[in-house]
Amino acid sequence: MASFNLSGTVTFPTRIAMNSSTLIDNIYIDTNRYEFKVYPLINGLSDHDAQVIEVLNISNSNPKNHYKLTRRIDNNSIPTFIDLLSHENWEEVFLDENVNIIFNNFLNIYLRNFNACFPVFKRKEFIKFNPWITTGIKISCTTKRSLYVRYRNSKDLNYKVHYKKYSKILSSVIRAAKKLYYESLIQKSTNKVKTTWDIVKSHTNNKIIINKPNIRNFKKNHKTANAFNQYFITVADKLIQNSAKKNCSNYTSINIFKEKFQSTEF
Repeated sequence: MASFNLSGTVTFPTRIAMNSSTLIDNIYIDTNRYEFKVYPLINGLSDHDAQVIEVLNISNSNPKNHYKLTRRIDNNSIPTFIDLLSHENWEEVFLDENVNIIFNNFLNIYLRNFNACFPVFKRKEFIKFNPWITTGIKISCTTKRSLYVRYRNSKDLNYKVHYKKYSKILSSVIRAAKKLYYESLIQKSTNKVKTTWDIVKSHTNNKIIINKPNIRNFKKNHKTANAFNQYFITVADKLIQNSAKKNCSNYTSINIFKEKFQSTEF
């Protein structure tokens, strides 16, 4: 355990009898890296106490970049590995009589050649976080995949029928799970409009695209904006005139509508 910087943290007795006290359980962590508190938990169900450790300086931050460690194994590295093992004399393994030393020597030789032939490299992994995916949906997706493999490798039409039927049901379940999750997200939010637009942007993958200025587009957009402004400024007066002709008494709401859109610019 010392090779992994692991040290025991429990220093008090965990089992106290009439004439003795013993420490039969322990918790091992990297004591140089973490600050911690350890205390006993008397549960009354056994003849010895439980131990609780509280790590004080641990952080649970989600890194932006996720990496996966894999080994490079190809058609050239496998024969090289076999050839290196065949050229080992294994004297360190057969000359000793201690079983532990024999095993350690064998493992050292094996791992030395293994790591030389199959090096570890880091690969960036893109993880899409979908909190609406439940354990049941994951199991159903695995089942759907197995049905697809059977349907692909078999000529039996029953597999095809079962696969399409299962896919249709699973799609409806996924849509329902998404709907429930997003509805719950909006209901719990203090700013429902912002949360709604965040959900829309996450599905449409909208990105800000900065284009070079175009004088023709600017003139065209300026004319469009002026047309909208002119419409919203005069629409209230037109509604008032039409309402007066029809002897309508909705002048209060129309005046509010007029004041609102006269101050609006596009």
